[in-house]
Amino acid sequence: MGIYSNLCGSCIHLDPNDRKSSEFKYYCDKYHAYYTLTDSCRYYEEAKGRNHDELYKKDNPSGCYITTILCDILNTEDNHKYLQLLRRFRDLVLQKEPRYASILMEYDVIGPVIANNIKNDPNAHNLSTYFTNNYILPIVSMIEQKEFDLAIAKYIEMVNTLKNAYSIRQNGEVVDYDYTNGGHGYVFTKKIIRA
Repeated sequence: MGIYSNLCGSCIHLDPNDRKSSEFKYYCDKYHAYYTLTDSCRYYEEAKGRNHDELYKKDNPSGCYITTILCDILNTEDNHKYLQLLRRFRDLVLQKEPRYASILMEYDVIGPVIANNIKNDPNAHNLSTYFTNNYILPIVSMIEQKEFDLAIAKYIEMVNTLKNAYSIRQNGEVVDYDYTNGGHGYVFTKKIIRA
């Protein structure tokens, strides 16, 4: 079924042809309102034959700005050891601790905004090289040395630098955010967030 199993993104009530383009929300004919692909409710019915995962990819081709920097701009393979290490750190450390929920939530909320800004930046290659050398590689090194607090602090510095560079002011608050699935560049919420 894909990443939207039992979520609005794979529900028959979501209309893939009726979207609020500025918000990436789709019309639900059950509630007569617009919802994101990662919302969910008790009226979920599987939409057989429709792949709503493709809707997300179309709306947000890469919500992960680290992947955008390394893969899309610098042509690094998606399975490169740096990305694998960062993903393992996310899965085995950050997603296991509630104290890291705000870091993961911010990444998921503003990650697609940052990724889009980087892709459209005329200086994307130089910017990506700078962030790789000054942030991503040091973070990888800190994780390898098990200096997790230093890696997290360096990551927060990187995020703040990018937010300032692109004048991103939105916060990273999501109701019923599921941090155990966080850090992918798109938001997962806990099941049943609407009555």
